Amino acid sequence: MLNALTANREADICLASTLMHGWQYIDFWNPRTNTPVLALEYLFGSRGVLIGRLMKLEAMYGVGKSSFMYYVYGCAQQSMNAWCYHAETEAAPAPTDFIASFGVRPEDLMIQQPKSVEALLEQIDKIICTIRGGFGGEMGETGRMKKTTYTSPLDKDKESPIVMGVDSVSALGLDDLVDIDVTDATKRGEIAKHARLLSGFLQNRILRFKETQTLIMLAAQLKSNIQVTHMAGQKAETTIADKPIGYHATYILHMTGVKYVDQATGSNVGDKITLKTTKNKVSDKDHEVTMYLIRNHGFDLTHTDMDFMVSHPASPFADGEVKRYNGGVICKPLSDKKFTSEDEFLQALYANTDYLMSLREKLRVRGFRFAFEAAYVPPEDVEEQPANVMETNQSGVLGA
Repeated sequence: MLNALTANREADICLASTLMHGWQYIDFWNPRTNTPVLALEYLFGSRGVLIGRLMKLEAMYGVGKSSFMYYVYGCAQQSMNAWCYHAETEAAPAPTDFIASFGVRPEDLMIQQPKSVEALLEQIDKIICTIRGGFGGEMGETGRMKKTTYTSPLDKDKESPIVMGVDSVSALGLDDLVDIDVTDATKRGEIAKHARLLSGFLQNRILRFKETQTLIMLAAQLKSNIQVTHMAGQKAETTIADKPIGYHATYILHMTGVKYVDQATGSNVGDKITLKTTKNKVSDKDHEVTMYLIRNHGFDLTHTDMDFMVSHPASPFADGEVKRYNGGVICKPLSDKKFTSEDEFLQALYANTDYLMSLREKLRVRGFRFAFEAAYVPPEDVEEQPANVMETNQSGVLGA
């Protein structure tokens, strides 16, 4: 049956046993040490962000939604030379050096300031079609379909993924309001129209994101949900188009932040941002990690990783196996000698492939074909299938 269906190319269909064979991830990366980030692998439950999916970032203003988007662009450029597009809707684009501090190559990141929801959605379609080619055609002015004009795609064979971010959906206007000469402040725009437009777009495009290997990141600002009383299960906070975005999202990251004070100097050097996966269709949800955003220097992922390994309840290290000591790190399972710095420890840890993979397996990190991922084995292949096979690079140092 499967052969007959796929021969006609009428359905995107496969066997459940081969479902994950085509999955590709944007690996998490520490640009300071050129190593992975175990803390983020735990947060997402996978080696990176799955391509072809939708991610929602929700937080109050000034909590780091933009910063995390920039970080993902950097990871995508580093590991997969991705096509990256950032829609800045708040009319406040960040300085180039700020963007670069997250490991981004600014010369390979397109930034645009769309003024309305309609303009944004149209531009997303145009960019995907320009890179991948057309999908049949478009509606002409007469209401009739005409052939596609996207006949010379830049990357038809999908050698590189597409990563697109919208910062944020909360700041987008509507076509029938943004172009009027004088606004009437006594009237409010149709907030529900945002939800309807996004809902219809996602219904029609979510499978296209998968087909074109496009990751979409949508940032949204949290606000109080005035419709909530005290009913069980109701959210006290919400965002514009909360339900349609949440319905289609593979990941929802809830972010909160506090000031980060350097203990040695007593000065405020940035923000401690806590990320929690309130939805994750790839692994377990409700994982939580704290990241350190240093002013003008991007994320301190070394500190993020070390805090996770030393003090997080989910750390894969047994109690006392790794600890900070006078500016250095002691980890007996890795070396009898003290590591003189946290960076030196992380370099040694990520270079020790066997030990690193054992930690990842404890955390049930997907993407490395561990035994738990290959729990299903066809009866005729039981004796032939090794328990731990991985065709991709197992080295801890990225680019190795």
